[in-house]
Amino acid sequence: MTLRAILIGLLLTVLINVWTIYADFAVRSSLMTIAHIPIIVLMPLFLLTAAINPLLARLRSCWRLSTPELFTIFGMGLIASTVPGFGFSNYFFRVITVPNYFASSENQWETLLFPHLPQWLVVTNQGNALTWFYEGLPEGQGIPWRAWTIPVFWWMTFVGALFLAGSCTIVLLRKQWIEHEKLTFPLAHIPLAMMQQDDRSAIPPYLRQRLFWVGFSIPVFIIGWNIIDYFMPIGVIPIGTAYQANISLGRAIPALPIKINFLVLACAFFTNVEVLFSVWLFQGVATLLTGLLNQLGISYSASTLGLNSAMLSHYFGGFVVFVLWTLWTARRHLKAVLRHTVGRPSGLDDREELIPYRSAVIGLMIGVVYVVAWLHASGMALWVAAVFLFALFVLYLGIARIVAETGLAYLDLPVNANEFTIGALGSGSLNPPTLVSLGLANVYARNWRFFSMSGLSHLIYIERTLGRERFRLYGTLCAAATVGMLTAVVWTIYMGYNPHHVTSFGSASEATGAGEGYIQIIVTWMKNPTAISRPEQLFFIAGVILAGGLIALRYLFPSWPIHPIGFAIAGSNVVRVVTFSIFLAWLVKLILLRLGGVSLYKKGQPIFIGMLAGYALSVVVSSVIDAIWFPGQGHVIHTW
Repeated sequence: MTLRAILIGLLLTVLINVWTIYADFAVRSSLMTIAHIPIIVLMPLFLLTAAINPLLARLRSCWRLSTPELFTIFGMGLIASTVPGFGFSNYFFRVITVPNYFASSENQWETLLFPHLPQWLVVTNQGNALTWFYEGLPEGQGIPWRAWTIPVFWWMTFVGALFLAGSCTIVLLRKQWIEHEKLTFPLAHIPLAMMQQDDRSAIPPYLRQRLFWVGFSIPVFIIGWNIIDYFMPIGVIPIGTAYQANISLGRAIPALPIKINFLVLACAFFTNVEVLFSVWLFQGVATLLTGLLNQLGISYSASTLGLNSAMLSHYFGGFVVFVLWTLWTARRHLKAVLRHTVGRPSGLDDREELIPYRSAVIGLMIGVVYVVAWLHASGMALWVAAVFLFALFVLYLGIARIVAETGLAYLDLPVNANEFTIGALGSGSLNPPTLVSLGLANVYARNWRFFSMSGLSHLIYIERTLGRERFRLYGTLCAAATVGMLTAVVWTIYMGYNPHHVTSFGSASEATGAGEGYIQIIVTWMKNPTAISRPEQLFFIAGVILAGGLIALRYLFPSWPIHPIGFAIAGSNVVRVVTFSIFLAWLVKLILLRLGGVSLYKKGQPIFIGMLAGYALSVVVSSVIDAIWFPGQGHVIHTW
């Protein structure tokens, strides 16, 4: 790790947050950060390794960035990319700005909500701060930064505590996941290949393989052709996330979405075939069972509750069991960690960890204590906070653990912790301040990248795989998260008040509509007692039993072909959207392994590395073209 690598990483951190937010709200272009390994991070890594680094090496060999420097830059970018867009900032601004701007006699917020709303967590409209934010700053007026200071400060302390607790949890589980369970972290293999270099040539090894350029040319040609269609009607090639066909298997059966997602396809190629088979198999089973329940008239809903169907409850039961099972299998390691923390013999050596075990345990405790105190100060009852934080912990840890094994670029939360808490406890049994606090939790309870620490776990795996001296990365990553957060907040506020951007942020129907929904749900809870229905409870219990059975079969019979992880995530709508790409990756990999074994599979890897590199480059180029020629009317070629 060098000073220039850190400075480049910080610059990349700022650029990622600025461009992502600008492309989303002002350009209306592709969503750059919606994957666990996002386009906005892969493209700079490709540019560094394929163009800038070879040029530096030819000018003077000592100028070339080393592999550890590339890793540092990539790591800072990956952590920074979890902040903008639907990583964090979109939810944050849609919650803290809505109450005092959209309150009206019709929605009854002033009478039902405001008496219990902590004003230190929302922006007030004093001095027209919110009016100007949504409608544009009048000429001659300055941005009212003071109106934002208090809520931003308190939210940032809460976010910092969650980040501390999450990162410490990942450190405590690192050895269990990587050394004991030997998880493969498929998403890490493509950046790992890009970072490798040797002294024989200025060109990195992955660029010297012909199959790389075969894969690279596929998305470049398709997206390049479609970009030409932006300017002249030549007809598009309908391949990519923007083009979807739906196959109907019956009147009551949900249609199957058919689309090719290059990002998902490339990443899934590095996943174990049994895991891929399990994922698409249970997605198909879930579709058929949903159709059967619809045909029988069994389609239960809990109103605005995240568990909006019996089948989702069913699969969430499997998700919970899978996460608890992973903790049970880690019990010996966690016991050894605690023994090490208190200075008793444990057989562990934490000198190779990101931070020492004792520091991680203390950091976890500090983070949790502050989070509980903050939630209580915001109005949440302590006993409710215990249930809510347990659900939050299960969901965040589950996402990190499942992504580490499946390599799914898209994996969102099956439910939201605040809505699950409402359903489990019943909104009628909770007081108004608690309901308000749970509503404000939409800032972070919907997040499936930043707080899950999936990115951090992958960085730790890459660091270990590189086999280099420890990079002392934790402080650098914390700096990247802090700079990214400050950049996202300041830049979004600036864009809101800038008259040239107001039509793209303040008046965007999806921005305001979703934000109003995040607050209006509190009133719904207050006026209409909400709870998980009895059929949903039964389906949840059935999911617990079935997941337990699948885990037992896998444990007792190692050759059992159906992995329980597919059942655990079968309720994820995002996974359902990309199932066809997962199926294609499984089919191609299976054929290669059957025809030529592992050697043929490894020979085919450069095609998919090239495919992802070409896709990342093409998406960013399209976004830049949109910013220049089609501002506010961009082309969303990269989405779910």
